[in-house]
Amino acid sequence: PSPASSSSVLGADIAMSVTGVVKSYNPFKGFGFLTQADGQDVFVHVSACNGMAPNQGDTLTFDVEWDPKSGKPQAKNVQGCTGSADGAAKGGGKGCTGWPEKGMGKGDKGGYGAMWGGGKGDWGKGGGWGGGPYGGGKDG
Repeated sequence: PSPASSSSVLGADIAMSVTGVVKSYNPFKGFGFLTQADGQDVFVHVSACNGMAPNQGDTLTFDVEWDPKSGKPQAKNVQGCTGSADGAAKGGGKGCTGWPEKGMGKGDKGGYGAMWGGGKGDWGKGGGWGGGPYGGGKDG
């Protein structure tokens, strides 16, 4: 199909091979938004970027597909990204804020448990939130 053509998949119009500019992108979360030439914004996830990551201001070529989960369009087969996808959007589970420190819950990938001080079993071992009258550490 030509760049201006569209097709219908399950009743949804899909524009193929469109061009847009990266409006915003959060490398810690691995997603952002692209603005198409017609002014419409489209969701983009780093997993659709062929091993690269978009940078704000990049001009990209991509397919627009309807996401049945969100009910909104999203970019797929994204070409033209200039950023590195290393470390982008690897997830972290509950309690992970994307910070590079270890100790975000059990293990180093996030999860439940103490975020401050090394993770599993570190509540009440001196400084941080474990200190003072609440964690068994010395007050003072």
